[in-house]
Amino acid sequence: GLAGGGGGGGGGKPGKLKDEGGEGRDKMVYPLEKIEQAKTDKEKFMVMFETLKQQMLHHMSKTHSMPPAAVSWASAMIDYNVVGGKLNRGITVLAVQRTLKAAQAKGGKARLTAREVARASVLGWSIEWLQAFFLVADDVMDDSQTRRGQPCWYKRPEVGMIAINDAFLLESFIYTILEMHFGGEEYYGRLRDLFLE
Repeated sequence: GLAGGGGGGGGGKPGKLKDEGGEGRDKMVYPLEKIEQAKTDKEKFMVMFETLKQQMLHHMSKTHSMPPAAVSWASAMIDYNVVGGKLNRGITVLAVQRTLKAAQAKGGKARLTAREVARASVLGWSIEWLQAFFLVADDVMDDSQTRRGQPCWYKRPEVGMIAINDAFLLESFIYTILEMHFGGEEYYGRLRDLFLE
């Protein structure tokens, strides 16, 4: 399931890979302590946002050698467009994971481990990033003026039609996130295909 193999692993930089459980395969390190300290599903979900954002910015700068100005632009663009809504789509993934775990246990409520919360949150944020991609593109196509109580991204003077490129960048991040976090899972191909449908 979304819990993946292995255990523990709460320290280290966001997105740093390490070998867990002697399985011979690298696993993502998640901010488990921060997730455990969070009280509500929304707070737990929000913990993963900064981790994913930093992973994408690192991916841009290290894997693709993007200049600092481009990475800074992407950081501001992510903050402006991905966060700010109700986040119901993403947070629902936590509730579904909890329901599935309870069904597997055949009874009662199930408590998700911090690692299960982290991985469910990654999937939930992938949905939120997909929504952000749709909204940025849709606002341009519809000539919308505001989104979530602020000017649409493309309406910002420094953005304009660059928003079209930014929409595609948001979409590409979804598949990078999915591959980074679920690429080694047997269900990865089907998961990726669901986002492409």
